[in-house]
Amino acid sequence: MIDQVSYPNKYVVDTNIIIYTLAGVKAAVWAMKKLEDDDIEVYYSTIVEAELFSDKT
Repeated sequence: MIDQVSYPNKYVVDTNIIIYTLAGVKAAVWAMKKLEDDDIEVYYSTIVEAELFSDKT
């Protein structure tokens, strides 16, 4: 079994939270603001970046 390591000051977000934050969805904006206020490092994967920059029109 692999030991799980806790990183209390790091958080990984998915594409949806970024999209909802940019769209101004209050719950998402509040969540991201809370992470920022709590001095949490927010990360996203390269897949998330590719999804955000892809043209889906």
